[in-house]
Amino acid sequence: MKLSNAVYLNQFLFSLGCLYLMSTSVGASQSDQFELDHKSDIYAYQLEKLCELDGSGIYDKAMKKLGFTYKVLPAVRADILMMKEGACVFPVDMRYMKRDKPLIHSDPLFIVNIKIYSKYKLYKNLNELKDKRVGIRRGLSLGQSVLESTKKLKVEYVDTLEQNMRKLEYERVDAIVEFELDVLEYIKDKPKFQIAYDKKSYVDRLHESIVCVDNDKNRALIKKFNNVLSKNKNTIPGLMNQESVSSFKYCYENSDFLLDGKILN
Repeated sequence: MKLSNAVYLNQFLFSLGCLYLMSTSVGASQSDQFELDHKSDIYAYQLEKLCELDGSGIYDKAMKKLGFTYKVLPAVRADILMMKEGACVFPVDMRYMKRDKPLIHSDPLFIVNIKIYSKYKLYKNLNELKDKRVGIRRGLSLGQSVLESTKKLKVEYVDTLEQNMRKLEYERVDAIVEFELDVLEYIKDKPKFQIAYDKKSYVDRLHESIVCVDNDKNRALIKKFNNVLSKNKNTIPGLMNQESVSSFKYCYENSDFLLDGKILN
């Protein structure tokens, strides 16, 4: 009887060991499969309205028309794979990146102004927002100067553009710091949305480029991308989604709608 129990115990322990080995093996396989499925020369940060998982973003459509594809991933994951595989990330301004390996960058697909938006008052710089409630999205590459300035402000962080715009609309914040392209996209189909901003000034500019680990393969990719941009420089605005171009044109040329940077109700 004792011998039988010992045999059963050994069989039980052996089974547990097999299950453990199988589970660790499956885990490694799934991880390898993830790496394989997501391997790409360019990884794009998942960004509202710009780079979307389903390819519906403004940059997604423009880059596809220019002949370039990428895998859209959360920013942290994209950064990890970029460094691990010696690949590239997009869209990003290299001035705001710090990595252990040398980096190179392309010409910008687009230059986005970072501006201050409020409901009624025009603000020209961040110093004017002292003691004001300021809405900022988490995870945005706003630049070191902006980030240093916001340390002195009453910042209220949000997760999405929608949350930031709604907080401004309902006056739960006094101002927001946002990308101009994103704001124009948001309000283009909301004619009653009241927002004020200084048309001529901005707190920083973001050069939406491809940034790569410096190697021969990536140098060739960037050279190709720059050549394509140069050949299409007159059509790039149209590639940035016709609706976006229309909203820019409408905002900046329709005097009934825009008056010195103030979008009227």
